[in-house]
Amino acid sequence: MPLFVRSGSIIPLDPVRQFTSQVVADPTELRIYPGADGMFTLYDDDGHSLDYLKNDGVRILMVWNDKAKTLSLEPASAVAHSLKRSFKVRVMPANKAITIEFEGVKVTTSVK
Repeated sequence: MPLFVRSGSIIPLDPVRQFTSQVVADPTELRIYPGADGMFTLYDDDGHSLDYLKNDGVRILMVWNDKAKTLSLEPASAVAHSLKRSFKVRVMPANKAITIEFEGVKVTTSVK
């Protein structure tokens, strides 16, 4: 089935889980569709409490600069400053992917 994706889209794909609080070892994959600048805010919570109703979760701002071919990840919530997380970045339609380690501070990487 064809899938049409807007240029500049950043689509996160998490590893398959059997339940929301299951711990997985694989990083979240970020699929970037080039052709335009894009932005996405990744939201994550603990998966089992109602704290999301209090706006208590982790937010990471992701910004794709198409001209420079760079991806920036930066904390967008107070909790994100203490987060360590791995992302596998793939600029579509390439088969090559790079890994970015997000450690609670802004990181910018070139993805070519």
